[in-house]
Amino acid sequence: MSRYSCYIPGEAFSIRRGFNTCRREVDMKFIIRTSQRAWPIMAAFSFIVLSALSAGSAVPREECLHPPAGTIFCEDFEGPNPKANFDDWDDNEDAENQLITENGPSGEASNRVIRLRVPAGRGGSDLVKVLPGSYDILYARWYFMYEPGFNFSAPNHGGGLSAGDRIYIGQSGIRPSGSNWAGFYFQYLDDSALPFAYSYYRGMYQDCVDPNGQCWGDSFPCVYDNGSGVYCEKPEDYPLVTLPVIVAGRWYCYEQMVDMGAASSDGSGATGRLTQWIDGATIGDNSNLWLRTTTNLKLQNLWLSLFHHDGTHSVVGELIDNVVISTQRIGCGTGCVNAPVWIRPTSYYGNSIQSAYSDIDQDSSFLLLEHTFQENLIFNKNIALTVSGGYDCAYSGNYGRYSTISGSLNIRTGQIKINGIIIK
Repeated sequence: MSRYSCYIPGEAFSIRRGFNTCRREVDMKFIIRTSQRAWPIMAAFSFIVLSALSAGSAVPREECLHPPAGTIFCEDFEGPNPKANFDDWDDNEDAENQLITENGPSGEASNRVIRLRVPAGRGGSDLVKVLPGSYDILYARWYFMYEPGFNFSAPNHGGGLSAGDRIYIGQSGIRPSGSNWAGFYFQYLDDSALPFAYSYYRGMYQDCVDPNGQCWGDSFPCVYDNGSGVYCEKPEDYPLVTLPVIVAGRWYCYEQMVDMGAASSDGSGATGRLTQWIDGATIGDNSNLWLRTTTNLKLQNLWLSLFHHDGTHSVVGELIDNVVISTQRIGCGTGCVNAPVWIRPTSYYGNSIQSAYSDIDQDSSFLLLEHTFQENLIFNKNIALTVSGGYDCAYSGNYGRYSTISGSLNIRTGQIKINGIIIK
């Protein structure tokens, strides 16, 4: 019997057949193929990568009855007249933003959400909230889902936090002065469906055809030019991670943090910051942004919006639920109702990896929630198995997350592929 084991305090490891070595590999992906020989894998180490916030977990349907700490605005659309809690001038007609019943992020059949749909042609649907004060730093979180059949090729704009008077909401084509307004609007890139914040602020530069101020929104992280530098002239503005592709028919949790930073007359010493998360995983963290020339410019509004430039968009639109604005990070959900192991290609679920393994007799895949499994595993079947960890509660994605096995892994036969797993 050959034993391959490794111990690296504070590091992840990988193992390749034929090499009795440990190799640092933060994404924790490795492939193990065995014959009839037993290849136990035993590892003990400490590797802290998980967020204290449970990404993608179920959120209470009536979250606003007991809002998260630091909340200054909360809307879960469960009250008698939720749209009255917003400050739109257009009365929020049902033809454009309608309250409907949908399971939503809570997973309850009686849950209610707001649906944004754009009438035929160029136009938009939105909700505007003027906040009760003005703020230098704010966090926003909401859940969203594009309806099945949504056309991601249609040019679009979204919504998010904005600074300055509400009259500037929706303004485009010109660089803000640094004393009047700024806006950071979450949307997708046409065709590729990559997420980013379409951003207007004093130091914007990516799509400015006129040095006197004619500009169109910067993208954070910058997804405009695939690394060519045509638009994104600052390397630090490019994505630092592989961005998820947004798809229709799936709920996402989006979080945004805007720090207006130090005021500057010329951009020197600017400390503005925009951080974004999807399902608890960071998709962008852009800092040292020149957002304002005076400390009087502060965050004052939330704009939830779906806008289309032309008539190529679909009839269906976007669903939004559980909107929270806070002075501190909010996170995604408070608990999860799903079992921690999903056995594919079946629709069966298990409460442990070993019990799920005992139930299969063919090539299979296991999806694991972002969860700690206290068990010693023995794989001894002549089948191919893929084990992927770190999934959110809806099993919709495992971007930037891990599952933890607190115990040992003994592979005696078969082919095993593992990713997104920490063993300790």
